[in-house]
Amino acid sequence: MDTLEYLQQLLTIPSPSGQEDEISLFLGKQLEEFGFAVKKDAFGNLIARNCSPDVGAILLSVHMDTVSSAVNVLPVIKDGYLVNDGNGPLGIDDKLGVAAILSLLERKTDSFPFVICITRGEEQGLSGARHLDYSLLGKVRFGYVFDANGKIGTVVIQAPGKIQSKAIFHGQSAHAGFEPEKGISAIQLACKAVNEMKLLRVDDETTANIGSFQASGATNIVCDRAELTFEVRSRNLEKLRQVQQKLEDVCLSAAQSGGGTVSIERETSYLPYEKPSNCASLVYLSGRYTGSVWPTATGGGSDANCFNAHGYDALVCAIGYEYPHTSKERVLLRQIAELDKLFTDLFMDQRIEE
Repeated sequence: MDTLEYLQQLLTIPSPSGQEDEISLFLGKQLEEFGFAVKKDAFGNLIARNCSPDVGAILLSVHMDTVSSAVNVLPVIKDGYLVNDGNGPLGIDDKLGVAAILSLLERKTDSFPFVICITRGEEQGLSGARHLDYSLLGKVRFGYVFDANGKIGTVVIQAPGKIQSKAIFHGQSAHAGFEPEKGISAIQLACKAVNEMKLLRVDDETTANIGSFQASGATNIVCDRAELTFEVRSRNLEKLRQVQQKLEDVCLSAAQSGGGTVSIERETSYLPYEKPSNCASLVYLSGRYTGSVWPTATGGGSDANCFNAHGYDALVCAIGYEYPHTSKERVLLRQIAELDKLFTDLFMDQRIEE
């Protein structure tokens, strides 16, 4: 089958993050039919090789999950685009990447060395790549993660890291009508903190955002607990840590000034990376793809952040889709054809030189 046919089939298999069992079974069987030795790690990621683990292979990586709203999908072709005739996202992120790999492997007949990594839980903070058993990959020369929106030929050479935090403000409850003076409003503490934060676009490579503000209770009781979740992203590791620390310091200062306390939980989701112009993945792609190549920086993370953090040379490639994670999600059929051309240029009818 060609990429479009595989894609239309994959889109009918629901696979929201955490519910990937059906598509994982389908993909495992397909890879075995193509002659790959398939393994599943403890987290449920699929790793497949068509060569010995000590042979330097090219890594091709995609993720099998979609956003939670990409269910009951009805893929149809309208005005030259593949779209969802139902409600919600098409789920083309990242099933188009998966389909392109399956189509390549069905056409590929020589002994070109590949290691295929299909992660789960990517839409939930790259959880699959973060928990991947990297020992199962074997020897890897360099790799490509097919999971970016935009025109074919766009490659992400710089991506941010992300740190997210949860700040829980603790105040003192009291009757809001009889003795409010004895209370300390956790909502006020949290609001004071938010008011003093520099949010959204911090600078040209750094962003910060409040994800949620939660507090509940009756209006006649001074609220004694409020919770903020927030994140910082930056393509500069030092800035990433500095801005996150500043936001947490603001929370601590706001709580102390109001007579309350705050507890903060922090998690580094992934680290930033920047690919040099002479990295093997970019040199190989630029030398073999006969179309235009547009190196770019992005504000989002991908599994490539995790691969690069573990010492692999991994480059993110755009696969042509538009409006990710929305009901407008779509892909131009000409972009699917160009994606096939990219795969043909890179991997068909030629071997990688050791």
